[in-house]
Order: sequence, then C-alpha cells, then structure tokens
Amino acid sequence: MVDMKRKIIPEDIYKLAYISDPQISPDGLKVAFVKTVIDEENNNYKSNIWIKGEDKEHYKLTNGISTNNMPRWSPNGEFISFISDRNGNKQLYLIHTNGGEAEQITFMKEDISFPVWSPDGSKIAFISKIKINNKEKLEPVEIKKLKLKSDSVKGFIDTNYKNHIYVIDIISKVVTKITPDDFYLFEPEWHQIFNPSWSNDGKYLSFTSQIQDEYDRDKNPWKADIFVVSSEGGIPKAIKKDIGPALKPIWTIDDKSIIYIGHLNKYFRVTSLKLCKVALEDGKAEILSDEFDRTLEDFTVHDSGMGYSDSYPKLSMDGNKVYFLASDFGKVNLFSLSLKTKEVKRVIGGKRRIFGFTLNKEKNKIAFSFSTVDNPGDIAIFDLNTEKEIRLTDVNKDFLNSVNISIPEEISYVSKDDMRQYGWIMKPIGFQEGKKYPCVLEIHGGPYTQYGWTFFFEFQLLAAQGYVVIYCNPRGSRGYGQKLSYAEINNYGGLDYDDIMKFTDRALECGYIDPERLAVTGGSYGGYMTNWIISHTNRFKVAVTQRCISNWMTMYAMSDTGYFMVKEMLLGKELEDLIELWKISPLAYVKDINTPLLILHSEKDMRCPIEQSEQLYISLKSLDKEVEMVRFPESNHGLSRNGIPSLRLARLKYIVDYINKYIVKK
Repeated sequence: MVDMKRKIIPEDIYKLAYISDPQISPDGLKVAFVKTVIDEENNNYKSNIWIKGEDKEHYKLTNGISTNNMPRWSPNGEFISFISDRNGNKQLYLIHTNGGEAEQITFMKEDISFPVWSPDGSKIAFISKIKINNKEKLEPVEIKKLKLKSDSVKGFIDTNYKNHIYVIDIISKVVTKITPDDFYLFEPEWHQIFNPSWSNDGKYLSFTSQIQDEYDRDKNPWKADIFVVSSEGGIPKAIKKDIGPALKPIWTIDDKSIIYIGHLNKYFRVTSLKLCKVALEDGKAEILSDEFDRTLEDFTVHDSGMGYSDSYPKLSMDGNKVYFLASDFGKVNLFSLSLKTKEVKRVIGGKRRIFGFTLNKEKNKIAFSFSTVDNPGDIAIFDLNTEKEIRLTDVNKDFLNSVNISIPEEISYVSKDDMRQYGWIMKPIGFQEGKKYPCVLEIHGGPYTQYGWTFFFEFQLLAAQGYVVIYCNPRGSRGYGQKLSYAEINNYGGLDYDDIMKFTDRALECGYIDPERLAVTGGSYGGYMTNWIISHTNRFKVAVTQRCISNWMTMYAMSDTGYFMVKEMLLGKELEDLIELWKISPLAYVKDINTPLLILHSEKDMRCPIEQSEQLYISLKSLDKEVEMVRFPESNHGLSRNGIPSLRLARLKYIVDYINKYIVKK
C-alpha cells in the first residue's frame, strides 16, 4: 500500500492550531475554549473563542485577527465574558452564548486580565494597572530592589505601574477599585498570581501577592502571602504568612479556609509544589498532599502550545474532594485528594499532558485540554459519575492526516549513583530495520522541568530529516519525586552530565544509531549542558546551543533570576566565592571545544542574557574554532514557544541546516 503522507517541513509550523482554556458550561453540555493560529500575513497570532457541545457542531463565538481569550461563563449560562484587544488594549467584553455582537464593558487605561464572575452573576472581578508616575521627560531611575528586570517584559521592570483588583457591576457598569492605593502588588512573572477568587457568599475576594517587606521580597523571591479583602473594597488582610509560594487560591465550602498550591520552601525553588490549606482564623499553612511525592502543576517542556489555561484546584460539590493537575513520569494527569483522608487518586490518566481543566460541580463533569505525542492539543469532557470520556475537538486533523509522525518509545536506565531514570527514543520517518541512522540528542531546559508525552514539532521535524531523536529526564527533572529533582543541586556539570551520557549509551544499545553521527542541542539549561558536553567530550560531530549559559559568574548578575538561581537551584547555599561558579562554567574549558557549534540567542532574553552567547562566540572565534552565531531581534527567552512566527521558522531552519551540514546522510 502506497503511503500518501509526506514528511514534515519547517513551514508546517504555520499550519498548527493551538487549543487552550477549556471552560465547561453551567449545564455541563458545552465547552468554551480558545483556538490560536498563526496569522502569516501579519506575522503574529490570532485567538478566537469557540463553543463545542457533546452532540453539536462547534461554532465560533468571536471573529477577527485580534486576540480574544479568557472566556468565562456567567453562572446562569446566558453570557460569556472574555478579554479582547480588538479596540486597542485588552478590555472586558460580554457576548450572548448564542452569538451576536459583543459588548465592551470596561474602558480602563491599561490592559486587564483574569476576570472572574461573582457567585450570583452580578459582578466580575479583574486585574488592571495604575500608572503612578506620568513622566514627560527622561529622568534618572533610582534602583533600590534586587529584582531589576524580567524576561517577560524583555528588559527592565517598569516601576511606574501598580496592579490592583477591580470589580465591575454587570448592570450599572460601575467599576470599583477594591485594593487601596497604598497596597503595593509586586508582580513576579513566573507565577499566575493575584488572580482574585470570590468567597462562596460573595462578600470577600482572596488573592496572592508577594509580601510588602522589600528585604524579604528580594531575598525570598518565591515567598507569597494570601490576602483577603472585602468585595466592596478595603484594607486587605494577610492570611498565610509562612515562607514559600502561594498560587491559585480557592475557598473551602464553608469560607473558613483557603486551599492553594505552594510549599514551605524546604528545598528552596526545587521544592515540589503541594496542595496546601490555610485557615482564615490562625493563618497557619497545612500541607494536604505531603505523602504524594509528585509536584503539582504542568512542568512539561513543549514547543506546540499557546495561550493561558485555567488549572486552578477545584472543589467537589460536597466540598470534600479537591481536583488538581500533577506532573508524573513524563505525564500530566488529573488527580483528586480527599480532605478527610488525604488520599490521592488518579482521576484522568493516560500517556498525555493535561494542561487545563474546569469542573462543573453540579453535573460532576470535567472539561480538559490535552496533548499527546502525535497531537498538539484538543478538548474533552470527562464524566466523573460514569468515568466516560468524550473527545470534543480534532482541530489539527487535516494536517496530522497529511504528514508522517514518529511515535517515541520510552526507555529507562540506571544512573551512576543507582537512580532509575527515563527517556524516549524516536525513530526517523522511513525507518528500516538493519540500517544505522544519525541521531540528535535533545536536552531540556530548567533543569527543573520534564520532557513528556506531548507533541514536539522540533523533534518531529528532525525525525522527518532522517534522524533518530533521543531525549531524557536526568536528575533535576520534575515528575519523578523530590529526590530526583533535588539531586541536581550542587551537581551541575557532574552527575547530570553522567546521566545524559549514560542515557546516550543506553539509546545506542538499541542498535540502529550510528555512534559516529551524533548531534546535540538544547536550550537554556539544555544550552548550558550542550556547552558543557562539547567542552568535555568529542563524541558529538555537531552541536547547536540555544539561549545558553556559558559563564555562571556573569549569569549571576546579568540574568533576571541569576542572583537567586545560583543559591536556590545551582549551589543550594549562599554564594561565597565566585570561583565556585567559574569551575562549573563551560567558558572555563573553551579551549577543549572542538565540535562545530551553532549559537542561537534572542537579543532581548533576560533569563539567559545574550552576553552568555557573545562570550562563548568571541572566545571560540578567537581560537579559530568552527563556530557561528545567530541573533534573533525583538525576541526573549520564549522564542521557540511563542516568539514572532517568522523567527520561529528561521530558528528551525538554522537548526536543521547546521546539523545537516556536518552529519553525513547514508
């Protein structure tokens, strides 16, 4: 039988559709969601809201080339609120669920975000900013805080803005500012915080914020408190005061406690996220999922997803069970925890990445978004009573039916210190038994993330080019328990390097990889490890390092997170001597690099600043080594995931062309 499918090419990145933010309707029969596609003509993205029922064709609720997202059903199911930038900045709109013209209901000077309906449907709370300084000329900027810049804003943090919580009355359209002017909400870009959450009686709003003490804000960047404020406005009261982060608060059914995602900072930034609870009366945090040795939330690395997705914990109708997402052995599944027994059960499993969900308590149904190794993303409904799952969408059907996809196989190996670790191997398209193939080793960033059972366009592209693609979760990775995550501390360039080399050896045992035609690539920490590998072995014929780290001494001060990353993720202690960082810097061993190297870096990357690549490039070039560098303008650390479409395409072409240049196909 003739295979009519073709191989994936770089330009296919324009053909993908990205699904996000599934919101189940009050009647439990429909799901509103966001579909994002690339607008090739305008070289950006457009997002629109769709609705799909279990027994009806899906229909488009919004249109246009603007961004329309964060759909939220009114409690009676008649309206959907959403955020759109169709008239300039991002504002709140209302539209009837049967369609029609959307009505703009907020006219704030700045963007708004994270709308949430009050329980009775009369109001919507949201977040917006206030500009506190209207400067008309250039003036010196005084710096007093340790946190100076942010990758999310591609530069220095603008201290002229403060976030506030607002509430709009749906009937009168009157907007009330809930948090007072003198309450400063500092915004750490890594967390979905400040999201207001209504109490069940509608009298209060909870939210999370970093504490107001500047010393603690600088020295304990992950510490966040939970605050409660009257829904009419007033002075917020700090509830949770323990060290550690607090994310995504929800109220218990009696409104006496707040459940949230966080930890007590036992292992600094590397501590697994847990389900926690704090009582309004005493403010003492309790870890609910302490016996569940997995981190909550989705930590899966991917390049084929876009858009915010609701992944708050959700309470059952009787208030005795909490539903949440957790990373587990390369998967992200949905679990439940009994508030009475603390027992954790897997509710929606499978070899896939669930990256958003909402719960209809009355109907006992869950809408969720998921991806698999052969599908970038779709929406499904799960009935908790019958345990029946219904897939609602197939948004990439035409594209996926037209191309060949490589399905990875999971393999395991034992590390030097006897830790069981896992990875995957993808055969090239057109694989033939008995033939030897070139191979690309991919290394994920973080390193406190995970590779997993999700679609990865870059990997599929390399498989289409005739490469075996191998990738693993060495020490430091999430999803395998606290011990493996923490095992990376004070081990950079040591046992992590041994893990990845041992995994490569394990992959070679499969028999169809040519050990003389190996390539290596990775981004962020993966870029660091790519640099480290080629400065310590010559087994790879070519390397591509992306948004890399080459010199921890300058990374410490130049990165938006470097000063605490070194303490909390690298050394596990306060830095005492810069020479400690030089010893684990690939730049210290640059004379030993003999592998042809392509360096890719975004010019506005604040997480791993471009000076990291510039140091490496200049050092190698001055030694007459084979090295090339490509800079991507107007791009930050997230170029491969959500960057300017034409630059995402260019990046993929550079990777493929450079590896093809040095790997001989047979």
